[in-house]
Amino acid sequence: MKTSSRIKVLGRTVFLPAGLLGLLKLGFVGLSMSVLVTANAQQVDGSNADAEWRNPTNYGLKMGLAVNSFIAGELQNPRPSVGFMTGIYIERPDKRKSNWGWQTGMDLRLRGGNFANPRILDSVSISAYSQIGLVTMDFPLLAQYRLSSSGDEKKRNIQFGLQPSLLLQSKLYVGPNKEPFYKDVYLRSWQNLPFTRFDVQGVVGYQFRGYAMGYNVNIKCSVLNMNPRSDNSSDMGGRRFKLPDVDGQGQPAGVLPITGTGKFIGTWCLEFCMVF
Repeated sequence: MKTSSRIKVLGRTVFLPAGLLGLLKLGFVGLSMSVLVTANAQQVDGSNADAEWRNPTNYGLKMGLAVNSFIAGELQNPRPSVGFMTGIYIERPDKRKSNWGWQTGMDLRLRGGNFANPRILDSVSISAYSQIGLVTMDFPLLAQYRLSSSGDEKKRNIQFGLQPSLLLQSKLYVGPNKEPFYKDVYLRSWQNLPFTRFDVQGVVGYQFRGYAMGYNVNIKCSVLNMNPRSDNSSDMGGRRFKLPDVDGQGQPAGVLPITGTGKFIGTWCLEFCMVF
């Protein structure tokens, strides 16, 4: 029975559980179909500038790249990594007599961050964590304020709000070559890390929309702690995040730098995506 699959991202092999890869494929197919339906449904006479205001709700697709990283705290020496996203959105642009509107949707993101620990901890680099990968389903809730005039076909908006996220998968990589921590059993199991299942990021961004397409540039940062609360009084700071003490075979394999200090865990990103 096939339990995992390999994909290549920027020339690097990444292992995904078969079920998750199927979900990703299904998501991309569904999003592509939604774009075709949306494009057909939204064909209007370009000479009728008032059509948008009589029925201003828009639907579409977003696809893009992001620079992601963790915030230094519980996880030490973070460095940026490149992530990917795709999603669908629905928005209600500002009405003719108002500059305000809103946008929401559903996005699938591959994000996380790199760490410089193998280089800094050279003598024990093989045990130093070098990357944490996250797969999240995100639900942005954004207000937008129009900067362009109401009759301008090219829309320019400032966006801000919150982005709740559901953590679907997480994975730890160690050493300078970023090997999966549970390497020997990696093809048979997917070991999630002890983060909270939910995260919320604050979002500030700029959106440009032409007649057929546009783009978004957003800055995002965690506003909640991804280090889960603990009922155990012995846990530092009342938090219980700690990287594994044993490897996939049950052998001692302390991951460095030491975790379990109870400090803050959060992420940030700078994201660019095309809007269709």
